Amino acid sequence: MDAPATDPITPTPGTLFETCQALLPTCEQHGMHSRHTGRRYRIQTTCVGPEPEGGYPVFTLLDGDTLFPVAAMAAHAMMTRTGENGVTPMLLVGVGYGHDGWLDTDARVEDYTPPVADGSASHDARGRRQGGAGRFLRFLREELQPAMAERFSVNPQRQALFGHSFGGLFALYTLFNQPDAFQTYIASSPSLWWHDEYILQERDRFVQAQAGRPALPVRVHLSIGEYEQKHAPYIAPDSPRAQMLKARGQVDRVRAFTRHLNETLPGLPVSFTEHPRSTHGSSQLYAVLDALRFASGTDTV
Repeated sequence: MDAPATDPITPTPGTLFETCQALLPTCEQHGMHSRHTGRRYRIQTTCVGPEPEGGYPVFTLLDGDTLFPVAAMAAHAMMTRTGENGVTPMLLVGVGYGHDGWLDTDARVEDYTPPVADGSASHDARGRRQGGAGRFLRFLREELQPAMAERFSVNPQRQALFGHSFGGLFALYTLFNQPDAFQTYIASSPSLWWHDEYILQERDRFVQAQAGRPALPVRVHLSIGEYEQKHAPYIAPDSPRAQMLKARGQVDRVRAFTRHLNETLPGLPVSFTEHPRSTHGSSQLYAVLDALRFASGTDTV
């Protein structure tokens, strides 16, 4: 007797079938072209929890290709016991570039760095284009935020921005130039060293402009990893990476930056966290968890 024909629809046990790109449950992906930057962005979204009265608060993450999956998984998991975990309903919006890798380094370096007259002090050995933060901010405010408000029921008075590294630098640039763009700013391991600490000039102009004015209705949180200045135990203390971290002194910089804002703008609450045993790469994971609570307004971190 001939062997029965194999059903092409029924997969053979123990074999892979219908292989395709993995998807995140309850999440959507949108393509969006910006007239301000000329770029195409991959926008990932997910509604966490039931819609609250007044609409969803919006939590916007930069480097969305990398960080949105982390934040989405964490937010939905923490939402299962919201009182215990300190996370309230929100709309997560990840802003990425839709390329094949985790980070489009050229695009993010240009989008997240402030415009300066002379870019020679950027200390970028690869010579990447920089200074596009103004255009990128216009994309967020004039294109992305209206698009999210059209598709989802959102609360325009509860908008949070999270950025790590150059993304953290951009969050501070936004705070200092258009503080009404968001009500919550979270800067994880911000690249304060960029362009000979250019962001300090932006900070000082902001402090001067706010002198004598009513306190801004915004909240700010900064964070850094312990091993972003002291070398991690996994690398040699005399390695080039360890020497660079020591020279940059990012932990001291971010701590002093926070202290300066609190001393000069007492009406602007700025909090700080140093994540123990965390490198520049791993600190962003802890920062995302803190940011979800901070944006929810349930934890001052």
